[in-house]
Amino acid sequence: MKKWIVAVGLAGMLVPGLAFSAQIFEKVGTFDGQFLKIGVGARAAAMGGAFVAVADDATALYYNAAGIARIDAEKSEISLNHANWPAELSFDQVGYVFHVKKIPGAFGISARALTMQPMEETTAYQPYGTGAPSTPA
Repeated sequence: MKKWIVAVGLAGMLVPGLAFSAQIFEKVGTFDGQFLKIGVGARAAAMGGAFVAVADDATALYYNAAGIARIDAEKSEISLNHANWPAELSFDQVGYVFHVKKIPGAFGISARALTMQPMEETTAYQPYGTGAPSTPA
């Protein structure tokens, strides 16, 4: 009987530890800027995103900005990316790397955007739309 009470007591001491393990869950999709995790460039996507060490084109502005130093000083590069995602989302990225005479190194400019068309407002009584565009909450 004493062994059984000791076993139940030890098991009871483990239960509070299990309750705290639920707090390590990362709530993906609940933070702003999740679109920043979307990679750019066909070459980097084909490599599974493992592009940091070999970044040597205009997409290096996203993966490893130091990689633009590998671009030949006699030329400039531009990277244009467009992808359609589910739920009618549109992802666009542009990157431009250039060199300035008499200044060593390279300079780069990059911009990214995740956009969608305005959604139509719906209600419980008008599930197919009210005819008015929805306003951001």
